[in-house]
Amino acid sequence: MSLLITSIVSTVAIGLALYGTWLLDKWGRKTSLLFALGGMSTTLAVLAGLQSTTPHTTTPEAHASVGFICLFRFAYALGMTPLESLYGLELLPHNIRAKAQAINYICLTAAVFASQYATPVALQNLAWKYYFVYIGLDTMWFIVVWFFYPETKGRTSIPGLC
Repeated sequence: MSLLITSIVSTVAIGLALYGTWLLDKWGRKTSLLFALGGMSTTLAVLAGLQSTTPHTTTPEAHASVGFICLFRFAYALGMTPLESLYGLELLPHNIRAKAQAINYICLTAAVFASQYATPVALQNLAWKYYFVYIGLDTMWFIVVWFFYPETKGRTSIPGLC
């Protein structure tokens, strides 16, 4: 059952990432980021609430937790996946985009590597409280995007940056 759920969620996430790519020109980059960050924070907050109620999670809470993990992945796929490489490069001059892309991939790979190895240990030691680390990070980035990120939809260059 776990393999089936993972396969379905991964397939839907790929579809949502492609749909999110199409939505970038409709919603804009900033709106997509805000949607993803808000959705991720909200789903993690509900997930923390579901898992904090009792020491031994009941079956309905476990099913709801799986559902909110899926919703988290869907919000990420729809809003963040299309922008992981795109947004930063749109802000940079053409002559340094390739170098910036390489640095972006190095940083992204390092962050995924660290998260991949730290998360199981943190979940084992902190349990549901670990979600607050990501709720805090997502909320912080939501505020940063809201106040400081320029919208790049429909622009060929941003004055002063390119």
